[in-house]
Amino acid sequence: MKIKPPLQLLALILLSCAVISIAGMIAKHTVCQAAGQFQDQPAITIPFLLLQDNTVLYAAHDEETSDQETNLTVQLPVYLLASLTTVMENEQPETITPHPVEESYFDDALFIGDSRTEGMAIYGRLGKADYFASSGMTVFNVLTKETQDINFSTTDLPSLLDSKQYGKIYIMLGINELGYAMESIMQKYENILKDIVSAQPNAKIILCANIYVTKEKSAAVSWLSWENINRLNNNIAALADNKTIFYLDANELFCDDSGYMDPAKTGDGVHPYATGYQEWAGWLQGHGI
Repeated sequence: MKIKPPLQLLALILLSCAVISIAGMIAKHTVCQAAGQFQDQPAITIPFLLLQDNTVLYAAHDEETSDQETNLTVQLPVYLLASLTTVMENEQPETITPHPVEESYFDDALFIGDSRTEGMAIYGRLGKADYFASSGMTVFNVLTKETQDINFSTTDLPSLLDSKQYGKIYIMLGINELGYAMESIMQKYENILKDIVSAQPNAKIILCANIYVTKEKSAAVSWLSWENINRLNNNIAALADNKTIFYLDANELFCDDSGYMDPAKTGDGVHPYATGYQEWAGWLQGHGI
């Protein structure tokens, strides 16, 4: 004998009620008991009584249509609120407070970069730091290009990273590559960062913002636009976790109120004068991580 549709529906409802009741009983003696939440009503209602403690959410109306606020009450258990608070706190990026350091702080540092970092090695060298830098250095050739420093003979970066342990590694790369798609630049940047972290797991990695160029230079070379460099710097900053990877922006040293490099600080619109590198070194000494 076939069961008629109305009877099938009734059977389904009864089965659902039974399942919910069983779930309610389990919750009552586990979750609710742990939270100190009990009630004398049938077990079928227990799952809904988990919403016990009041939290008020405010939904503001458009000021043009109404100047009143509607209070929407949503109840959450104390233990659940505590869990959510912990999760939200964990999601917040940690903050760092750069601090002044002695020049010897940089004795175990490595600076990686292009011609600007090369200028730092010449005019603003800090302590006994190593400088793996040369004109035209990019994220696309930094792992294969060879260069030298007063502290080491001609070598490539992987070999240098294998030769000694660094305490801090400063990286400033990206501006020479801005003629390429940002996605490809950042993909390569991230891959290099992973390689460096893998080779030097105990080193602090400091990602340095690229210095902006002058307004005149930006107008003359479209891919050196302020917007393009700013986008690059924002993408680089997003890679910092403020635990082992940090971000430093020294543009305050070189830029005027317009956000471009101050023409008084450069001869070619891109590279600081020698005194600028010395100021930069002093700035870094005031921003130890």
